[in-house]
Amino acid sequence: MNLPEVLWTIAYCTFLLGSAWSFRTDGAPGAVWMMSAGALLDAAVAFLPQMGVDSMSYGLERTNQLYFLSLGAGTVVYALFLTGLWFRHKGRRNRFHWCIALAQPVWFLSFIGFLYALYIVPDAMLR
Repeated sequence: MNLPEVLWTIAYCTFLLGSAWSFRTDGAPGAVWMMSAGALLDAAVAFLPQMGVDSMSYGLERTNQLYFLSLGAGTVVYALFLTGLWFRHKGRRNRFHWCIALAQPVWFLSFIGFLYALYIVPDAMLR
């Protein structure tokens, strides 16, 4: 694993810990901050290469369909999380928890899909 993959794993685990805490405490502020930290770390790792941080870049010369599907799933995760935060702000805790519960497997599929796109599929980008 290289640095971005390690940081993405830490981001996902941080989000999972925060969401588990949130489910047990009905959306405690500390849990929301922990989930936010995971989401922000994920976004930072995703966008730092665009800002010129070469140590976070894969130096991809080609892409494949699974890569774009994973990017789309990652966008859905951000939308679900932000929608969940909005529901929490409006006092609709049940919908907040549903958004967070949906974000977890979508994030997992996005991350695994991204790794498959990089290393496994026949037209993998880093092979």
